[in-house]
Amino acid sequence: MVALHLTAVLAVAIEVHVGVWGEKATHTVISRSETADSDGTRTPEWNRTLGQGWDSAAARKVAESTGFSSSSCSAVSKSQTLLSRGGAERRWHAVGTSTVGIPGARGTLGCASVAVGSPIVPLGSAVTASCTIWSELCRGLEQGKVRITWMLDNEPMAGSQHRGPGGTEVSNLTLPRFNRTQAKLWCWVEWNGTKQRVGMAEIRAGYPPAKPFNLSCVLNLSDYGLMCQWKQGPDSHLPTSVALKCARSRAQVVTGCTPQGDRSRCTVPRRLLQLYRQMEIWVSATNALGTAESEHLYIDPMDVAKLDPPVLQSIQSIPFQTDCIALTWEVARSNAHMELQCELRYRASEDPAWALVTNIVGQAGTMQHCGFLFGTRYHFQMRCRRSSAQGYWSEWSPGRNYTGQRVSSEPGHCSACWQMERDGDATTALIQDGIEPFQRYNISVYPLYKEAVGMPIHTAAYSRQKAPSYAPKLHLKSISKSDAELCWDPVPVEMQNGFITSYTIFWANSTAEVSSAVVNPSLSSFVIRELKPSTLYKVHIMASTVAGGTNSTSLTLVTMVLDDIEIQFLFLTLGLVFVLLILLLICVQKNGRVKQQFWPSVPDPANSSLGKWVPVELQQAVCSPFIQTARCYARPVRRKRKDIPSHLDDLPPTMLKKDYANVPIINSVDDVVRRLLSLEMASQKEKMKIKTQQLVEKVRRSPNDNGSFEVQVAVLTAKIRTYEEHLQRHPKDKSNRRRMLMDMDRRKKLLAYLRRVRYDTFENTCKQLNIQYTLPPPYSRRVTKRWVVKKAFCLKVFQEVRKLKASERLKQRAEWRERARARAAKEKEAQCEGTPV
Repeated sequence: MVALHLTAVLAVAIEVHVGVWGEKATHTVISRSETADSDGTRTPEWNRTLGQGWDSAAARKVAESTGFSSSSCSAVSKSQTLLSRGGAERRWHAVGTSTVGIPGARGTLGCASVAVGSPIVPLGSAVTASCTIWSELCRGLEQGKVRITWMLDNEPMAGSQHRGPGGTEVSNLTLPRFNRTQAKLWCWVEWNGTKQRVGMAEIRAGYPPAKPFNLSCVLNLSDYGLMCQWKQGPDSHLPTSVALKCARSRAQVVTGCTPQGDRSRCTVPRRLLQLYRQMEIWVSATNALGTAESEHLYIDPMDVAKLDPPVLQSIQSIPFQTDCIALTWEVARSNAHMELQCELRYRASEDPAWALVTNIVGQAGTMQHCGFLFGTRYHFQMRCRRSSAQGYWSEWSPGRNYTGQRVSSEPGHCSACWQMERDGDATTALIQDGIEPFQRYNISVYPLYKEAVGMPIHTAAYSRQKAPSYAPKLHLKSISKSDAELCWDPVPVEMQNGFITSYTIFWANSTAEVSSAVVNPSLSSFVIRELKPSTLYKVHIMASTVAGGTNSTSLTLVTMVLDDIEIQFLFLTLGLVFVLLILLLICVQKNGRVKQQFWPSVPDPANSSLGKWVPVELQQAVCSPFIQTARCYARPVRRKRKDIPSHLDDLPPTMLKKDYANVPIINSVDDVVRRLLSLEMASQKEKMKIKTQQLVEKVRRSPNDNGSFEVQVAVLTAKIRTYEEHLQRHPKDKSNRRRMLMDMDRRKKLLAYLRRVRYDTFENTCKQLNIQYTLPPPYSRRVTKRWVVKKAFCLKVFQEVRKLKASERLKQRAEWRERARARAAKEKEAQCEGTPV
């Protein structure tokens, strides 16, 4: 396609300079031109034209033709169109300007050009430029009279001018240190005392992009977008493009996101992330002088997830521990499937500093903490993060207030619970109300001040002690050849009847050798050492207080003959001996093969492949169909195994497994976890569960029906169809064929019962489960001689038995008649007596 370029010149102003030059007038025309390309794009250019060969009349004629008045020589222009083709228009020749911003390009009319070494250079480096004037193309310029000068913005610069090839004038300029970020370099032509710009080049300077630093990322659990932020280095004074790059494991590098404007953060969408796997993330800054990358960040996006804060539900005091609290909380639903590590902070209302409690298990949901002052108001907050990764903490939860228990200055209605000592210097007190022996009492002493209650001191006491009500029961934890480890449960407080001072363990063997050991009451296990192997021992324990002790029941134990290490060594030795015997038997039985392995025989050349070699031509002749029709056939194609349709094919792969279908948290998991829990990754057993449930839902009587005959038929139908598909692939599997026949027989019995008892249910079951029921053949038995003889014998035995029991049966019938007559007579008498006269 040929593009036609037209130039539309809009005259802005005309300056006519009249001078003495062979009775010719010179003129300068400043014009704006627009170049229209084939695609409709218009490029504006401003041109200043210096011409010759016209007198004043010609200049006035040009001015009038372009719409300017000859008197003022400047006016608002009219739109005129001048075509640079043929005729009088050829007298317009420009000294020329280069295209602004494109170094080295020719001027608008091809008279001059400006070229620079590079339009973008490092700040402080050297810049070279050259301006070339084609004198033969610039009419009116005498050769040798052209002087080229330079201007950097408004500052003149000195260059070196010389004559170039082809009658051109060339001026070179070198700036040793360019210390401006942006400047325009102009090329001027001085002629007849007048300077005119003929070309321009724009130069920019700066630095390579600085290395971004402090890159950090946070995963937002609401939309699973990874928001990353960083800090930019010093300004490079050049246009710089910044992009966040990321690479998944064994994947190509992609652009995660691009920041908008001058921001130093952006968000990577979920589709580019790879959760629970490590990703590589970095920031890349690029300009014309180079590229800089930040430090690469290797993270799992879930490790930098910022969780939702927990919710404090309740704060309650603990009985008998008035300075302690029990705190409960609930984690956010989006974090319920994670293992969390939490922190709790609290402070008094007048205290600016926070107290911190660390290493709290988030899934516990409750904790206890002590050390709170009475009557003081506290403010609590909690935050959590993943325990498997040292990621970001969540925001602090909404605060919750708690006030320590108050102790009033007057006893009031609680005189049986505590008493007040008015004497502040007293160090002893006697408690008499409601005290019972053999019961433990928790006693707390509170210092009461004028406006506050101090920290209490707690202790436990008995008014009177006796031996425990019972001793703990011993349990054998482990036993060996010489050691036995015993354990027991502590005695409950209400059964101790005093403070347990010690536990004493006694053991004796069959020869009445008794030994004992005293155990600290804080322990709940003990190891008896130096026992004899394969010996029976009887062990019991005694729990003691200062008032006496109580023995437990005896525990019988027998020590082992060998330790576990000795048994393992014995089995290992026997195994090695067995392996050696097997190897010896193999060597004896396979003597010839063993001999051949160690002393191989020399091959016979007559049986080599070279002795059986036949030329190719002879092979083709031998294999031809005329000589041997049974050879040289192509290998038969194996039949492709047919795809056997399965009754499980209608299950959609996106359906969840049966065990996870009704789990509430399944809607908040990501796509990877949901795919792992769907039927796409499920086994045959999991699919069978879903299929069986679908068949049962079709025929069950109610939602709670799990064992009716219809449900049993549906379960057997799913099994039978699975067996049929398996036997089509493996027809020789007789074990599963036997199971299938057993299930079919059982289903046939169930259907026969339904057909006999509930025919409508039978029809509905066969229709819903697509079962074709066939009636069983009528019962028929082949008559044999043995069967006829046996039947006749049975009939004869039956008749003889009836004859023997006939007298007894007649006697019994007579007794029944007498009883019936007596009963009827009594009823008749009763009716006669009750009838009024």
